[in-house]
Amino acid sequence: EVSWSLPDGTLINNVASLAEKPSFAVPNIEILPIKQDGGMKITYGLSLNLPCTVDGWPQASITWTLPNGVVLDKPQTTGRISFLTNGTLQLRQVATFDKGTYICKASNTFGSSTLSYPVAVMVFPPQITSILTSITRVNRGSPVTLKCDATGIPKPDISWTLPGRTTLVPHNRYTVQGGIHMTEEGSLVIQNPVLMNSGIYKCNAKNALGTDFKSTGDLACDTIHCSFKWGLFSKYSSFAISNSRFVFYVANTGVFDKCLFTC
Repeated sequence: EVSWSLPDGTLINNVASLAEKPSFAVPNIEILPIKQDGGMKITYGLSLNLPCTVDGWPQASITWTLPNGVVLDKPQTTGRISFLTNGTLQLRQVATFDKGTYICKASNTFGSSTLSYPVAVMVFPPQITSILTSITRVNRGSPVTLKCDATGIPKPDISWTLPGRTTLVPHNRYTVQGGIHMTEEGSLVIQNPVLMNSGIYKCNAKNALGTDFKSTGDLACDTIHCSFKWGLFSKYSSFAISNSRFVFYVANTGVFDKCLFTC
C-alpha cells in the first residue's frame, strides 16, 4: 500500500484514492468571453459580474483586490460589492468612482495565477433633445404644455425657470401662480394661463457631468377682454376731442395693460 502526505497535511492512503484526484497543478484562471481587449465598459447605474473560475489541485483560494487597494480574501458583501462563493465579484449600481482595475488571484501550494479586469464606467453629459417653440401664443384660460426631453448618463434631473426667475425642481413640482406644475416626465403645464404668465421659460437638464438648457421664445398670453373703472383720475379714462373723435387714455402703462381695446 502506498500513501502520500501532501504539503498541506492531506494524507492519501492508496493508489485508488490518488487516481480519483486531479493532477497537482498551479491554479489556472479561465478567461471567459466577458473579458474584452482594452478593458470592460459598463454603463453608469447598471450591475457588473467579474467571474474568476479556477481549476487546478489542490483547490485554490481566491482573493480580489479592488482599485482602491482593498483586498477581499473570502466571500462577503461590502456595500454594493459582493464576493460570491463561486469566485465571482459582483458590483451593483456602478458609479463613476468604481472605475479601475480589479484583480483576481488564485493560489494553492504549487503557485498562483492572476487575472485583471480594467473597468471603465460610461457616463454622458445631459443634452436636451426637445425642440422648444420659439414663440407661443395662448388664450387666457386655455391649458398649455411645454415639453422638455433630455438624454444623459446618469439620467439628468429636469427643472424649469419661470419668467419671474422662480425655479421648479423635480421634488417641488407645484406652484399656485397660474396653476403651473411639472409632470413626472419633466413637462411644464400651465393649467390656467393668465397675463402674468407671459414671458420666457427655460428648461434645465442637469447631472453629475454638467448642465444643458433651452429656452422658449416669449410666451404671450392673449386676453379676451379688459374690464376697468372709468374716472378722471383712474388708470383708464376717456374724453372727447370733437363730436366724432374720442381719446382713450391709459396712465402708467405696464404689462397688465396688454389687452384688446375695442371702441
